[in-house]
Amino acid sequence: MNLKKEFDIALKAVLGAGRILERGFQSPKDYHLKGAIDLVTEWDLKSQEWITSRLSARYPDHDFLVEEGGLARRSSPFCWILDPLDGTTNFVHGFPVYCVSLALLKEKEILLGIVHNP
Repeated sequence: MNLKKEFDIALKAVLGAGRILERGFQSPKDYHLKGAIDLVTEWDLKSQEWITSRLSARYPDHDFLVEEGGLARRSSPFCWILDPLDGTTNFVHGFPVYCVSLALLKEKEILLGIVHNP
């Protein structure tokens, strides 16, 4: 299976989300707790929406497992796994160590992965 097309599409989506996060990093940040210690910001959600909307447009039958929302199941053997802002606590506190993490699985096999630190 040649994954060049999938990789190129995923990379463009991740790089676009990285640009969104770079803008957010320079801005004041509001956040809320989603658990005892886990934070969520509007930037997590913006990054997630950017990526999932682009991938869904190209792969409408693929499943998505996203940190800020769970699993969107479409009964596909393919599943995109996304952490739209890995390192939210660092991001909120102005520490520039955070990333976007995305992987594509087919059944239980990882086909590709991208980690981008904007």
